[in-house]
Amino acid sequence: MMDTAPDELKALRKAIYEQKRAFDAHIAPLRPDLWRFCRRLTGSIWDGEDLVQETLLRAFGALARVWSPTNPKAYLFRIASRIWIDQLRPDQAPPHEDDAAETMDEGLSAEGHAAMELMVATLPPRQRVVFLLTQAFEFTAKEAAEMLEMTEGAVKAALHRARQSLASAPPESLPGKEDVPEVVQKFVDAFNRRDLDGLCALLHEDVRVNIVGIAEERGRNEAKGSSMKHTIEDEDASEAVVFWHGGEPLALYLKHLEDGSKAVSEVTRLTVRDGEVTELRTYYFCPETLEAVAEAFGLPAYGHGREVS
Repeated sequence: MMDTAPDELKALRKAIYEQKRAFDAHIAPLRPDLWRFCRRLTGSIWDGEDLVQETLLRAFGALARVWSPTNPKAYLFRIASRIWIDQLRPDQAPPHEDDAAETMDEGLSAEGHAAMELMVATLPPRQRVVFLLTQAFEFTAKEAAEMLEMTEGAVKAALHRARQSLASAPPESLPGKEDVPEVVQKFVDAFNRRDLDGLCALLHEDVRVNIVGIAEERGRNEAKGSSMKHTIEDEDASEAVVFWHGGEPLALYLKHLEDGSKAVSEVTRLTVRDGEVTELRTYYFCPETLEAVAEAFGLPAYGHGREVS
């Protein structure tokens, strides 16, 4: 698609893009902890990734107004906490500050983490933030108070009530598996035939393609000439399979390695309506999300020429 933007806008966009890449590289060491925090806050790897992206976008946009935060990690966690609380505030914010449970042990089994995340999901927003900041990520009550604009006493009270809530929380069940929509299976089959026309025929005319954290495309024609073409030609995607995860079918792209093993190189979520794919969200550039899904599938993750787990 031809870029018809004025030359000065093109130059500005290029400069911003280069600065964003530099920013992403600078905060890369902090991203795994931020992703785990956002995943536990939201209770979903997908919503957690969205919260990570929104946090990084706001942090990047604020660079011109903020003098180097003394604690970049706390700064990012503060932004994520406020975004999440604000999103829930209209109908879910608790009427008053509350007060948590055992430390979230990084040595827990996958089942233990899942159970803990389900329990944490039962907490009101502010309790959940306080619990995760202090118990899972080891911020002090004072640091958490500064991040959330609360008093230290209110943080300790929220921690206490969160512990009480978790101690009495009933177990919850995970969503059950449903039949895979026919169009999702056709999408995977078309990829495995390397059939670009067949793949794009499954897309709605106004399909939205989101390469999460990188770019967006609108419409079947744009997708066909760009992201779908790159997907078909991607040497790191030897085959595609359908994997049911978290109550929805995903398209996983597998890389065949030289030793005969396989690794997950890309994850795509498909929104289907009336037999057509209306939205694609691909997590090609989201290493933590890629790792989480690959682990659930039982394979290592592989990202763009570098192994990420």
